[in-house]
Amino acid sequence: LLQPRFGPELDFVEVFYYPHDAPLSSGPTELVPRSHLSRYEGPRDAHPDGVVCADPAGSFVIHHQSILHRRSAVPPEAPPRYMLKSGSVRCRHGFSETKSEEIG
Repeated sequence: LLQPRFGPELDFVEVFYYPHDAPLSSGPTELVPRSHLSRYEGPRDAHPDGVVCADPAGSFVIHHQSILHRRSAVPPEAPPRYMLKSGSVRCRHGFSETKSEEIG
C-alpha cells in the first residue's frame, strides 16, 4: 500500500466543493498559507495569517493537503455547513511503470 508523504512536496492535494453558500457565519474552511513549509505543529486555533474561504455556492477550493486547514469560528446557532471533499495522491516513482499483471 502506498502512503502519501506529508510535507512541502506536492504529493497530496484536496478539493473542497461547497454545494451551498459558505458565508463567514457558517464557519467556512480557513487555510494558513505556507504552513506546509514549516511543518506547523501548534494549536489549530485561529491563526493570524489564516485565510478564510467564504465562498458562494458552487465554489471549489483546491489546496495542498499539508497546509494547515480547519473550520473557522462559528456561532452555536449557525446552521450546519456541508461540503464534499476529495483527495488526489501522487504515486511514488516507479509505481506507474509497474506492469498490471505484477500488481495483482
